[in-house]
Amino acid sequence: MRRTSRRWTHTGLIVLGALACAHCQRTGDTPAVGSAAACCVLTRADDAPQGKGRVAVASPPGADSTRLDVYAPGDTKQSLANGYGAAKLAVAPGTYDVVLGGKRVPGVQIKEGYETRIRSGTVHVYAGKATHIEFYEPGGTSALADGYGEKQYGFPVGPVEIAVAGQRETLTIEDGVVTDF
Repeated sequence: MRRTSRRWTHTGLIVLGALACAHCQRTGDTPAVGSAAACCVLTRADDAPQGKGRVAVASPPGADSTRLDVYAPGDTKQSLANGYGAAKLAVAPGTYDVVLGGKRVPGVQIKEGYETRIRSGTVHVYAGKATHIEFYEPGGTSALADGYGEKQYGFPVGPVEIAVAGQRETLTIEDGVVTDF
């Protein structure tokens, strides 16, 4: 009885470890575990600098003001690399926290010779020049991003709240999709 219990425990730990490692990564040919929730797509990047990998975001034209930052895990003050719009940032292999449009994606794996694309989408806001727009984590009180008038904002996939004139609505950001609002 003890042996069977140990075997199931060992198998369970292996499965949990695999799920924990795969929660964020997938390659172009391998589906992710729970792929709807996976943060990234990993593809070979033969043009990556020697000894480095890349973190990237694809943004449509017009979404050039969305900021991408790469941080050491848990750090919120010192960005190791940053860019705007459709950015491709070369960094040493390792695990990082990536912030896109103010929204943090923890545990992003960067591998040497590979590009890790953050799955993201864009919200295209159509509003008058004087209309103030803010974005929040669902239920959050600190704005992720804000601006006035017509503008495009990029975010990682998942829910985000938009606030216009004091009214909030939850939007779901989908990979590669521009959501008109």
